[in-house]
Amino acid sequence: MFENLRQELEKKHFKQHHVAAILGCTTQTVNAKINGRAPFMLDEAILLKKALRTNKSIERLFEK
Repeated sequence: MFENLRQELEKKHFKQHHVAAILGCTTQTVNAKINGRAPFMLDEAILLKKALRTNKSIERLFEK
């Protein structure tokens, strides 16, 4: 799930612990969100897009 997000995270060498620090949550929560077991909130999506410094839209990054 969220293959575009996974690709961007890998491209920028972001690990789940980096994402957890950005979002202020645990790596377990990040894992659940990336795997579709928990939802991403809009504010989290915006934070990740900014941190990744990507030109992809939020819609494209979080496409299922």
